Amino acid sequence: MLAFSLALLLACGPKAPPSAAAAPTGAPLEDAAPPAPPPSPPPPPPSALQQLSSQGMQISWQVEGNRLHCHMSAPTAGWVRFGINSVRSQAQANIILGWVDAEGGHVQDGFANDPPHITPDTELGGTQDATLVSGAEAAGRTEVEFTIPLDSGDAYDIALVPGSMVYLVLSYGPDDNPEHTAVVRTVEQITL
Repeated sequence: MLAFSLALLLACGPKAPPSAAAAPTGAPLEDAAPPAPPPSPPPPPPSALQQLSSQGMQISWQVEGNRLHCHMSAPTAGWVRFGINSVRSQAQANIILGWVDAEGGHVQDGFANDPPHITPDTELGGTQDATLVSGAEAAGRTEVEFTIPLDSGDAYDIALVPGSMVYLVLSYGPDDNPEHTAVVRTVEQITL
């Protein structure tokens, strides 16, 4: 009977605590690979294409990622100009000048520091931030398509916020000489 009691006592005795379980195999925690970073969010979809006609000029624009994509045309074989400002004035506006000649289309990023004088940003210590997409002259119209960053970081460009209200300063000239007086100039309020 004593042998049976001893066997029962050993079978029902205290078990080893869970912490005494066998150590896990593999690398220690400090050597484990860090978790992968979460994937980057997808870029926002382009905003809706918006359009404006004024004084014979036609402008369309669309926010695409971190850039503003623009198309402008005017009834001229000369230059076309697209200014953007936070106030209803050409003064201190970011000005994009476009023209088409025998070499093709061109865009120049400028600043209206002393209207009506427009100075290229590069002459002021800034940067050329407008990128030409296309340029053409046909049926008595000059058409220029370009993109600009929403926020170039250039002191001579204004930072643009989708959904905000801005003013477009639109004009065109009689020929490709930007020093010649505009045939038409107008200011329109828009929402980006």
